[in-house]
Amino acid sequence: MRPSGKALALLIMALVFQAFTVSTVGDDVYDGWIKEGVYAEYVGNVTYATQQGVLTSEGYMRWEITQVTADNYAVVDVTLKILKDEAESLTTIKIDLERNMIVEVDGRKVFNVTNYLWINFKPSIGQVYQLENLTAKAVNVDRRDLMGVEVECYVMNVTFETANVTGYIERAYDADTGILIYAESHIRYLSVNGEVDHECHADIVLEESNIPRFQRSDGLPERLAKTLSLLTLLMLMVYILFRKVS
Repeated sequence: MRPSGKALALLIMALVFQAFTVSTVGDDVYDGWIKEGVYAEYVGNVTYATQQGVLTSEGYMRWEITQVTADNYAVVDVTLKILKDEAESLTTIKIDLERNMIVEVDGRKVFNVTNYLWINFKPSIGQVYQLENLTAKAVNVDRRDLMGVEVECYVMNVTFETANVTGYIERAYDADTGILIYAESHIRYLSVNGEVDHECHADIVLEESNIPRFQRSDGLPERLAKTLSLLTLLMLMVYILFRKVS
C-alpha cells in the first residue's frame, strides 16, 4: 500500500534533508555562529509522479538551535511542513558539535548519523566524501544572490543506480558558514522489468536566517551596502581634497 499524499510529501522532503548526509569529521571551521536562537528557513517543491497522476506540493523547513550545552552539544528543533495540505512534523535532534554527529533523535540514541543541517569542514573540489551509504563528490563552487547576499557554496553530487532505484542528489553548503543553502534530488523507482514505476523530484533553497552572514545592512543588500559605504568614503575624500585646494 502506498502512503497518503501528505505522508508521502513529508517523506520525500525528509529524504532530501536527512537521508544523505556527510559523514566526514571536519575541522570545526564554522562554529563561530552556533548559538541558541539561531535559525534557518527553507522553501521548495516536491513532485511525485506515477502512471496514475502527479502530486505536487510546496514545502517548508525550519531548524532552530534551542540549546547549546556546556559540554558542546546543540539541541535543534527541525520542522517540516507541506503547505498545501497543512501537514507538519517536528523532530528534535541533539548534535555532538565536536564531531558534528547526531546522537539523539526525539530522545532516542542514534549512531553513525552525521548532522545534515551544516557541515564543519571545507570540501576540496574533486574530493570524494561518504554520504551515509552513498559516495558524493565535491564538484564545483557555485555563486548565488541569496537574500541580497552574494553566496559562495560548495556543490556536492551523488549519483546512484541499482536494480530498482536510480537518480541523483545535489546539495550545496555555504563556504562561509557551512550551512545547507540548497538541495535538489530526482529519484526514479523501477519496476521488475526495468521501467519507471514512479519518480519524485524535490528542491529546496534557503529563504531566511538570522545568522549575521545572511542579514541585510540597514535594509539594503550586503553588496549594495558595501558599495554605498565605499561611495560615501570616496565622496568624503573628494570633499577634503576640495577644501585643501580651495
